[in-house]
Amino acid sequence: MTGFTSATVCASICLSKPCVVVEIKSVEKLLPVHPRQLLTYLRLMHLRVGLLINFGAPTLREGLQRIVHELPPSASPRLRVNLVLGDSKS
Repeated sequence: MTGFTSATVCASICLSKPCVVVEIKSVEKLLPVHPRQLLTYLRLMHLRVGLLINFGAPTLREGLQRIVHELPPSASPRLRVNLVLGDSKS
């Protein structure tokens, strides 16, 4: 594609409570700032769950990330994308 490098769309979907923020991107590779950006949206909107979808990835499975704000510490470490290393809230 000529002249097209990336695109970003963010929407909040509220079919019922709770709402989900969906951020759609089309980039070759997600940068560390992309999940943090979605996490910021979740904090500002006081929501817990967001989806980061990258249509630039080779497969949809590789381009789909679930981001959860304020995930309890008992959850799997793989799911805690917003936990800062060395941060203990207990």
